[in-house]
Amino acid sequence: MPVLVEYIVEPNYAGWTLAAYVAEKLKRPLSPERLVRLLRSPALVHSEAHLGPETPVWPGLRFSLRKRSPGDAGEPPDVPVIYQDDALLVVDKPAGLALHPTARYHQTTLTRALELRHRNAAGEKPDPAHRIDRETSGLVACGRAPEFTKSSRRRSRAGASRRATWRWSKALRPRSDSRSISPFWSEVGE
Repeated sequence: MPVLVEYIVEPNYAGWTLAAYVAEKLKRPLSPERLVRLLRSPALVHSEAHLGPETPVWPGLRFSLRKRSPGDAGEPPDVPVIYQDDALLVVDKPAGLALHPTARYHQTTLTRALELRHRNAAGEKPDPAHRIDRETSGLVACGRAPEFTKSSRRRSRAGASRRATWRWSKALRPRSDSRSISPFWSEVGE
């Protein structure tokens, strides 16, 4: 749900263009082209007969800008655990869940879910060993302790990532003779 940010023009800005006034007030600067597009879009809410980027503003003018919702919806969702042992935790990250905190997503992230729900016996939180986009769903391997995360990241940087992902996905298929998942950490190799 969009949030409305209300503005009331102060006397010292009389005669400025709406674009110049908004540019001055925004906490994060926009390019002039993007600002003009914003002020010509439905994001600009006002009760005036005409109000555009070039319109001179006057003291007491009231208008609002629709701002996208901040993104966070509270607690991060439960993330299904696909595999875990003392060294490794593999979770199935859903699409739409940010991996790390960003300007828009602070609480509803995979790292926050791991911190809250998947600490090891020593109280250490698992850390993702690789990245995956917010829009992408898929398996994320996490080290259960800092030394395991570092080892996994080294493998990933060394180019073992594609090979390991293929082996992980192959190994994560249930064995035909049981409902268990075959261990695969040793299959990835050093």
